[in-house]
Amino acid sequence: MGDCIDYDELLTGKRRETTYSGVNALLTKPAVSIGRALFLFVLAMYGFQDSDIPGVPAPPPLEQASSVGTGVVIAFTLIPTICLIFALISLYFFPLEGEEWQQQKQKILEIHQKKQQEYNNKMKEEERDGRELT
Repeated sequence: MGDCIDYDELLTGKRRETTYSGVNALLTKPAVSIGRALFLFVLAMYGFQDSDIPGVPAPPPLEQASSVGTGVVIAFTLIPTICLIFALISLYFFPLEGEEWQQQKQKILEIHQKKQQEYNNKMKEEERDGRELT
């Protein structure tokens, strides 16, 4: 995420880490819920039967259809693999090496050094102004 934030700073001139962190949290929470719902949906598609009814004492476990095992394997392996492939494809189009990437990193370094120098000068001025008042 740091490289995305650096790239955004090159485009906008603003450093917006907190915005990116907030959006990340907003996307992560629903993604977890969707992942769990998808897992349960796949299990139901393969015939999983839930014996737990809220408020009713738990009966002995139901015998599940043999297809439920296939559903578990698909839910734990195939779906995450598909999601991983989509992630890798998107990463392929985000350059993290090469001359252009090195130039961007150098430009960010120069911007940060300039901001640090401006901050240091401002602190010296404020310190000088504080001494002149006393």
